[in-house]
Amino acid sequence: MPKFSIIIPSYNRADFLLTSINSSLNQEYTDFEVIVVDDASTDNTEEMVNSIKSDKLTYIRKTVNGERSAARNTGTQVARGEFVYFHDSDDVLYPNHLKEAYKLLQINPEAVFFAFAYQITNGTRLITKINNYAGDLNKKLIGGNFLSCKAFVKREIALQFLFNEARNLSEDYELWLKLAARFKLYGNSTITSALILHSGRSVQHHDPPKLIENFVTLEADLEKDPEVFSVYKKYFRDFKSDNLSYISLHLVISGHRKMAFKFLILSFLKSPLRLISTKRFYAIIKKFVLTRIRH
Repeated sequence: MPKFSIIIPSYNRADFLLTSINSSLNQEYTDFEVIVVDDASTDNTEEMVNSIKSDKLTYIRKTVNGERSAARNTGTQVARGEFVYFHDSDDVLYPNHLKEAYKLLQINPEAVFFAFAYQITNGTRLITKINNYAGDLNKKLIGGNFLSCKAFVKREIALQFLFNEARNLSEDYELWLKLAARFKLYGNSTITSALILHSGRSVQHHDPPKLIENFVTLEADLEKDPEVFSVYKKYFRDFKSDNLSYISLHLVISGHRKMAFKFLILSFLKSPLRLISTKRFYAIIKKFVLTRIRH
């Protein structure tokens, strides 16, 4: 049984997937497997993956597209590693990724849920680093999904708390909060991977009604979870304000200025101090100014 299973869901991402797989296989720590779950791609994903010769690589092709939550769950269910790591098909792991994970477990053998810092790049240029992993990470997580979809989970725990297959936005954040309400989130500020921004990244393309519905159902689902509500209930007002401002930001980016302004006001009414204390608030204002100038 390998120590780690790297799970890569993919749909029509053959142009990014080769780099992602190779970065996963090129690890300094060698006790691992890589599982690619092809979510019924219509491009040359299968041909590309089969061209990679490695006994560490397993390819699973689904015949019906079930979105990334279902693909990740499929990978979790077939994984053999003690820990699973969820890796997006357009991102990159650095060679130290699993080595640092193993080191963290040597120091904290009780850990079942942990993560490392990462860079955000456009493929050639560094945009920012997500590396403030000091302090109480469980508390910090309710303030925003700084993990993205970059976390290690003990497989036996991951099998108990699968991704919500009814959700294809914020599905990772929902799962992380459910885990963080039950287990200590360990983190390390060592950078071990990169999130690659590009025009085809799914998070950059939101249908307004679906975006709004997502956060309504996310809040409802989390409030129904007794552990989440017990641990995080005093932060829910700020959490809801953050969700409203997130909606506002993505609406103004996509040109829906009137709707964006409405959700910005709702965010302010929910928790004014929270809203104006966030970088997102100023990003929204900047986007409003820029889109006004263009028009």
